[in-house]
Amino acid sequence: MDNNQFIQVRDLLGLTNHGLGVELRYTHTRYQCKQVDNLASGTSKITYVVVLALECLCRRKGKLKEFKAILEKE
Repeated sequence: MDNNQFIQVRDLLGLTNHGLGVELRYTHTRYQCKQVDNLASGTSKITYVVVLALECLCRRKGKLKEFKAILEKE
């Protein structure tokens, strides 16, 4: 998964960087959600654990098919 796909999945879930940070249990205060900002900008590498967490969030929201379609665009 690259950062563009990450952003597409975040948007699919209807979350902001702050909201996604809350869901992923990252430090999520308004000024400290740097982890998600770094993933979205491509500064940090998106690990398999993050991809798995995103997949689980999509499954919970009933958007697994859309998630898989985003990953297939690679």
